[in-house]
Amino acid sequence: MLVTNNTNAGGQFNTAITVGQATVANTGGGTLASYIIVNAKTAASSAECGSGTGYAPIGTAGLVSPTVAKGGSTVFCFQVSLTSGAPSTVKGQAVNISLPLTARQLCGVPSGC
Repeated sequence: MLVTNNTNAGGQFNTAITVGQATVANTGGGTLASYIIVNAKTAASSAECGSGTGYAPIGTAGLVSPTVAKGGSTVFCFQVSLTSGAPSTVKGQAVNISLPLTARQLCGVPSGC
């Protein structure tokens, strides 16, 4: 997921984007949600998302991006997997996954940061 700091504000400012813990909810009365793991990482480009390395659980503090300058961007990569103990009875079931995003302005003064 590419997140950009696009704005029409006059001054320079930086932002940090935080992804909160995933909420996984069953659909259609299934039980799949308890077997889903959502991991994430930040990256310099979306090409890095294809690498299976560097992924970790999203902790209680969330996953915070590096500082994103005005006009800049950052990348969040997400990996969704099943636990090793998932039974065959969850085959064909579906879940909804929600990931809260928060953007926070780090600096913003008329002369820039």
